[in-house]
Amino acid sequence: MNRILFITISFLLSYVNLSYSQATRNLKPKWVNETPHPGNLTYRFHITYVDNANSIEGARMMSKSELYRLVEKSESIKVLEDYQNNSTQIYSGENVSEKTDEIYSMQIYANGEAIDLTYIKLDEYWHESYIGGIRRLEFYTLYAVAKPGIKPQFDEVIFTDKYGLNAMARSLIPGWGQIYKGSVVKGVSILAGEAACIAGIILCENMRASYIKKMKEQPRFAKTYNTKADNWENGRNICIGAAAALYVYNLIDAVATKGARRAVIKKNKQNFAFIPFTDNQNSGLSFVYKF
Repeated sequence: MNRILFITISFLLSYVNLSYSQATRNLKPKWVNETPHPGNLTYRFHITYVDNANSIEGARMMSKSELYRLVEKSESIKVLEDYQNNSTQIYSGENVSEKTDEIYSMQIYANGEAIDLTYIKLDEYWHESYIGGIRRLEFYTLYAVAKPGIKPQFDEVIFTDKYGLNAMARSLIPGWGQIYKGSVVKGVSILAGEAACIAGIILCENMRASYIKKMKEQPRFAKTYNTKADNWENGRNICIGAAAALYVYNLIDAVATKGARRAVIKKNKQNFAFIPFTDNQNSGLSFVYKF
């Protein structure tokens, strides 16, 4: 019985320590692995990844080169050069939300002529490490890039680490809300903790029932068996309490704790537009309606 109590307490202490470590870790933004969906067909999102830079500025230059490669591949065009149109950055400390708006143009060669292609750098994330004393950066950048031959209607993109009731609803299954918010280690720990508590409840109840049965079958040892049955019942109750406390914590944490930064697309209110287009054979206006 003492061994079960020790294991239960040790597990809970380990969980608290693990959760604290995970909560203080810089989480990778959700958009790194889940590319946002644009609100209309005039542009697309591109995510670049650079892993061999040793400075932020160097990583940003390499990120642009990687963007050009992605655009050339996806649009079957040739990027000639790049220049900056306008650059503004707005940071807000409220609710740890962030908005970055850096507008650029790249000159491309398409349909036999050079044209400008507008793009916006929306957000960036990097992870720093040292290998053999040499600084190494893993650098991710999120861009919105206009499609060739179309005047872009970029949607407003905001970044937040709040998930609200969506995370709480998922946490009806213990740990799912934390995993949804990007805290995979914490979510798995909560799920494993609930599983361990349930296993403890089943084990303790089975042992308690076994000693009660023995107490009836062997009345001369009834006092000893009754004591052991009571000890296993206490263990069962401890596991029930631990499972309930962990479940409540799981729900509160899913709502209150910050998650990985995510992109929220605020679509333009204009429902329809006439957009010029060109291709290899035709040119004209296309009617776009946003549902």
